[in-house]
Amino acid sequence: MSHEGPERRKLTRAYPDGGSNRPIGWIASEHATEQPLRPAIEPLPNGARLLRVPQPVGVVSAEGDRVVIAPPSLEFESFRTLPPLLLWSLDSGRLDGRVVAGCRGLGWPTLSGRRIVFDCDNSYIDSISHSVRVFDRGSARPREVLVGKNTRGLLHSGVRVEGIAGHGGLVVVGTERILSSRRIDRTIWRLDGNRPRPLRRGLAAGLVVAADARRVALQLGPRKVVILRPEGTVLKNIALAASASEVDAFVYGAGPTAAFAGNRLVLLAPERVDVYSTHTGRLERSHAVGRGARSVSANAGLLAYVQGRAVRVRRLTDGREVRFGIGGPLANGVFRGLYTDRPVHVDLAPAGLVYAYNV
Repeated sequence: MSHEGPERRKLTRAYPDGGSNRPIGWIASEHATEQPLRPAIEPLPNGARLLRVPQPVGVVSAEGDRVVIAPPSLEFESFRTLPPLLLWSLDSGRLDGRVVAGCRGLGWPTLSGRRIVFDCDNSYIDSISHSVRVFDRGSARPREVLVGKNTRGLLHSGVRVEGIAGHGGLVVVGTERILSSRRIDRTIWRLDGNRPRPLRRGLAAGLVVAADARRVALQLGPRKVVILRPEGTVLKNIALAASASEVDAFVYGAGPTAAFAGNRLVLLAPERVDVYSTHTGRLERSHAVGRGARSVSANAGLLAYVQGRAVRVRRLTDGREVRFGIGGPLANGVFRGLYTDRPVHVDLAPAGLVYAYNV
């Protein structure tokens, strides 16, 4: 537009498709507009497909034939907001964006029963600001269902989200309340529609590590996992054969540390993945995976995980493994204003294996 306001014409679509919310200045010259880059799907051998996205990608969550692709978090960048969540239908090839404007961090994106649930984190150096949000089927805007904020007048206190997990329609959320005396209190919530209902409360409530349509797995300290029914009653207590780090369970962008696979629970431990029976609670087998393994998922007798620059899929019955190596330079550190310190993410669904990375 001119200084007086007329001669207006639209240059970009709503941010973040082609725009930025940095302060606007006057341009004393002619200018031209360019169409923003669009995602492109390329066929690969053996029925595989490659989706090229003109923005950084983070954690992926797959269910059925659909995949949610989340952007990585922004760390301390205050002038930008995240690119949209992408919902990719593997059967039709359709790709839809879900705008998450106003979020600096996006944690634990979870696709479960046609809903997308995530943590919108706007915490900063001395503040806590979390918001669990839900995209229902076809909705363009998310619904806020759970809010965590600083305790008024107290720094480094309040409610923060510790984890989200779900499959088959069930979604559970773990929150941590930091009290004024620096004591910690936890709550495990189940989302009934868009309404959170508490399943467990107290310091011993545990950390959310996995959930499917029938069960919830919570980690209680480094050597114990409890499996619950969706209504909160205990199904099984599992004594872990090896210590599993509680910290890794809720690191932003680290990927899941446990997953259900039929009547088994697979759990990542240092340099190994242990497989427990959900009926007996006993350790059935242990798979050596080497140092640095992460982002565990499982489905129909298969285990998938990331190690370094490779995605590995292992059959639980006999240990046979297939490796998918990722060539070329991988992005690490600050990338187009986004922070990408864990460049490869994986999820395993009935439709196939999905993994994402930045180049």
